[in-house]
Amino acid sequence: MLYEKVLKRKQDVSGITINPILDAINIEECQTLDTFYGSDAFIKDKIDKCIGVLDKLGIDFHPEYRTVYEEYSEAITYWELKKKYDVTRVPEAGTPTPDFHVKLTTGKYPFDIYAEVKTLSFLDGNLNYKEAEKSGVQAKISSEEQLKREGATIGFGEAIISPFLKNNKLPTTTELIEIYIRKIENNIKEGQFDKGDTILMIDIKQLLLQSYWDESAIAIYQEGFTKSMVSGVLWNMAFGKENNLIYKPIDFEGKPNIDSPLTKNGILVDYPFVKGIVVAAYKNFQERKYIGFFRHEDHQKQIAHFITDFCEFYNDDLNTNAFRILQNRK
Repeated sequence: MLYEKVLKRKQDVSGITINPILDAINIEECQTLDTFYGSDAFIKDKIDKCIGVLDKLGIDFHPEYRTVYEEYSEAITYWELKKKYDVTRVPEAGTPTPDFHVKLTTGKYPFDIYAEVKTLSFLDGNLNYKEAEKSGVQAKISSEEQLKREGATIGFGEAIISPFLKNNKLPTTTELIEIYIRKIENNIKEGQFDKGDTILMIDIKQLLLQSYWDESAIAIYQEGFTKSMVSGVLWNMAFGKENNLIYKPIDFEGKPNIDSPLTKNGILVDYPFVKGIVVAAYKNFQERKYIGFFRHEDHQKQIAHFITDFCEFYNDDLNTNAFRILQNRK
């Protein structure tokens, strides 16, 4: 089953290096999926695909590891939707289709929508995955060398994982927002959104946020280190507009706080056929937190009914829910 297969691969890799994609797969969730293997055809298909790919891979990084995570992520998204709603897989056709049909027919705010699921991966193709693997090997070697020294009982090694590194440079806040926008743009096709009201569901576990999970979902927040004001990356990914002023964190008091203006519009600004966005963000890289975005003009429509019911935090283009950030800290 998936749990045993992923656990064994994680153990094999950990003795030699690191694999950021395997690290992102939650082993307890694999156990949960396994319990539905005999009763849910969709989950069975996803598990079979994951295992089929893993059986062809070795310890060294291979691009197909990204396929494993995509299949796993889609299965988990389906399972979490299924816990609350009537969910069916939309049959694949010759033209693009959404992934799921999601319905709620009871209660005060029923809805009947579609969902398209995407997983965002490291920047710069596979290079940053391979660099992380090399760094992991060096960290393991360093640790073992320390253990060989006389009297040493513990060895330490430092591995560096840089999902956003490009040309040996990390992005500014503005560049980070635009990276998210471009990655999403490269993953959507209008035909996947034309069966009815359709939301885009995005897993970003492989891309680390520079803020607490919900802070990124508001227009601007105060970061904890120097107390500077910072623009929310995910909010601007959804609602940012070209030439908007962007605030970046500062290293120490007195440093410039204003980044370069945006050169792109957010997804919900430029793509009217995307009715809403749900982002699977992560608290401490473990606990999944769903963040939803919808246009304020739709706050009484079924897209908003779904997002406000499903997500732990949600916001709109008028930043209506920003006040809840401090409430969440209580």
